[in-house]
Amino acid sequence: MIGNENSMKSLKMKFTLVEVVVALTVLGFAIISASVMCSQSINRITKAKARWANQHMLSQAAEYFLMAGPKSQPPAEIFPYRNVRVSCTVADVVDLPDGVDAVSGQWRLATYEIQLTGGSGEKLQSLKIDKIIQASDQ
Repeated sequence: MIGNENSMKSLKMKFTLVEVVVALTVLGFAIISASVMCSQSINRITKAKARWANQHMLSQAAEYFLMAGPKSQPPAEIFPYRNVRVSCTVADVVDLPDGVDAVSGQWRLATYEIQLTGGSGEKLQSLKIDKIIQASDQ
């Protein structure tokens, strides 16, 4: 009897081939799912980093143009980025409420459009800021 009980216990401890195949299949799907999620996460992080870098460069350029005016170009000490250009244009404000004038005496409300351009000429990002400037400034 004792020998018979030990052999039954050892039979109950073994896995069948079907159970092993199912377990390996589930493990394989889990590994594939994890690698796909990691790959997608890396892509999202890379895109977020590029957007953050563009926004950071655009913010630096906006601060410079607001202080120095739209005609100047930021020096390398302030805007040290290679293969990226920045420009600022001044335009009239659009969609003002009825009864509101854009010009008052020597002052006018204008829109600075600051554009960040890549090395090959593609527009990376832009920003519009309304600012009160002297009417003679353009």
